[in-house]
Amino acid sequence: MARCIVSDVSSTLVFKNLVNNLIRVHPVTTSVSIATLFLFFCSSFRHWLYHSHAFDLGIFDQAIYLISTSQNPIVSVLGFHILGDHAA
Repeated sequence: MARCIVSDVSSTLVFKNLVNNLIRVHPVTTSVSIATLFLFFCSSFRHWLYHSHAFDLGIFDQAIYLISTSQNPIVSVLGFHILGDHAA
């Protein structure tokens, strides 16, 4: 039984040392990873609550469909040619 307690304590210490070394050695990488996970969970939660909008997805889905069927890509959501919004 003593062996398990020592094993658990040593594995906990190894994990704490690993986290501390990771934060100390790679602070930018650690910060970017934490921010990425936070933003991923926020956007997933927003999507789960049905607050994410598919406006852009609808525009480009319709444009790709029209182009793939050799039709004129005039998107009905926008009312003009899909490449017309990039004109100078």
